[in-house]
Parts: sequence; structure tokens; C-alpha cells
Amino acid sequence: RYAGAQASTQDLNIDDTLKMLKMLDKSVKFKLNIEGRSIVRLLEAVARYQFPQHKICFDLLLESVGPKGVQQITSAYPDAVVQTHLGPHLSIQRNPVELKSQLKMAESWGVSRFALSYCQQGFRQTFIELSNNGFDLCIDGIHNRKKFIDAILLEPSSITGDFHTIMEN
Repeated sequence: RYAGAQASTQDLNIDDTLKMLKMLDKSVKFKLNIEGRSIVRLLEAVARYQFPQHKICFDLLLESVGPKGVQQITSAYPDAVVQTHLGPHLSIQRNPVELKSQLKMAESWGVSRFALSYCQQGFRQTFIELSNNGFDLCIDGIHNRKKFIDAILLEPSSITGDFHTIMEN
């Protein structure tokens, strides 16, 4: 559903890609590990093509982008998905109160969805607990049909994986 566009701290030259995606009426997912002026340049490029906000996902590293970067994105695109990944150090088993507090803080900055790796230790328990607490979740790291079916049954907002690998297994 999403066509990926990788952004970096180098000069962003994505106009041709955005133009094509817009013409094809596709959604776009930006994987961001950038900050400051690079975010502004990306947002300006996206604005030129007037993507409907529901067709935009900003997938970011919170450590790189920070609260200010998230707020820049959500100010420009309040209805776009702003997603960040929960690393293996963040699980319900270790400290559920602290984890939920951190996620609430990220939501207050504008993060709207959290991605969990299917391969992460304690994945299922963490997913169920966070889902039951109202967090919007994505499952990533799906690499075979069994995991894909298991992931579907959990009813996340989205699932990401390598479909070439899934189809082979």
C-alpha cells in the first residue's frame, strides 16, 4: 500500500518519486532518521504535491527526530500517520508502567502509531497489553506465512514484512 521513500540528511531530491506516486494515486511512507532543516525540506517537497494526509505515513526514529521534529511533522500534516518503533529494550515484562508512560509522552508529541517487531522477546504479551490500553499498533518483522497469519489474528492497524520471503515459506 505504501511506496517507500528513504530520506537522509543529504539533500532531498524526491520530486520525481512524489510526482509519480501522486499521479498513480498511491500512498507514501517516509522512513525518517533526520532532524531540523532536513525535515523542513521534506515537508516542503511533500506539500508541493498535495498528498491527501490519510495517504502519508512518517515512520521515524524518535531518538533522531525528537519531540520538535514530531511536532513539525504533525503541525504540517495533523491527519497523517506518525509511527515510531519500539526497540527490544521496551517490553511490558521489564517495566509496564514506564513503557506506557513513555508511549503516552510520545503520543503527546504527535506520534499516532507504534511498531513492534514480531521477533521481539515478549512480543505477544506486549502487543496485547498495549492494544488493550488503546495504543495504535503496527506489527513488523513478518517473514513467513505462519507469522503473517498470527499477526492478522491480532488485528493490528498495519503489518509490514518481506513478502518475497513470506511467499516462499
